[in-house]
Amino acid sequence: MPSLKIGLAQSNCLVGDVEGNTRRVLEPVEAFGDQCHLTVFPELMLVGYPAGDLLLNPDLEKQVGKALNTLREQVENTLIVVGHPEYQDGLMYNACSVIGDGQTLATYRKRALPHYGAFNEKRYFAAGSETGVGGIERLPIGLSIGGDAWRPEPVRELEEAGARRGININASPYC
Repeated sequence: MPSLKIGLAQSNCLVGDVEGNTRRVLEPVEAFGDQCHLTVFPELMLVGYPAGDLLLNPDLEKQVGKALNTLREQVENTLIVVGHPEYQDGLMYNACSVIGDGQTLATYRKRALPHYGAFNEKRYFAAGSETGVGGIERLPIGLSIGGDAWRPEPVRELEEAGARRGININASPYC
């Protein structure tokens, strides 16, 4: 099995600071250089977590699109997994993407949306339905977000789809 060097970026993102959070992604990628094949960032890294009603701001979609374009342009010779809202067909998803060398290689949408206590994701996001497996350095990696890894179905489906390792990005609000 091929080896895979993974950098884990525990980032202090700021809710609503999409441009600044994009810089917070690029800084460790530049610092790690060629030491890592893949650098992993938290859930909703680009907008901050929990973003609350900021997610309903119509300008946010443009800001996130610009941030993803910046990452595609600037992340070279490595890969990242970064959390962000994804907009499609009038719906918004809590998603993560694998980005590198000018392209988005895979995008996964969170399936298990919490709706209790400090978590209110069902208010904002549609649930994803697809299993996320991508080849990173020829190693099939399963992607999941937060509570997806707490349920047996998504994890089992990743294994059945061929994943040999799993990456689960998550974030929780400080209370």
